[in-house]
Amino acid sequence: GIALSLVTWLLLVITDFIVVRFVLFAWFTSSRPRFRWVPFTDLGLLLMALYQLLLLLSLVSHVRAVTTDPGTISLSSAPDGFSNARHCK
Repeated sequence: GIALSLVTWLLLVITDFIVVRFVLFAWFTSSRPRFRWVPFTDLGLLLMALYQLLLLLSLVSHVRAVTTDPGTISLSSAPDGFSNARHCK
C-alpha cells in the first residue's frame, strides 16, 4: 500500500513537471509578463494556478482516502440506538 501511494505521488509530480514545462511554457510564454518570476501571459498564469489547485486537491484527497478507515464511525456522530457505536452493521 505504501509503495503504491508513493508511486501515485511520483506520477502526480512527474505529470506536473511535464504539463508546466512542456505545455504551459511552450504555449503561454510571454516576452513581457505581468510578473518577472513567472514568464507567462495572463491566461497562462491563470491556467497554471488552476492546474496547481487541481493537483493540490488531488493530493489532499489521496491522503484523506489513504488515511481513513471506511468502516468506522466517530463516537460523536454515531446515531442513538447503536449497540456498538464504533462499527457499522
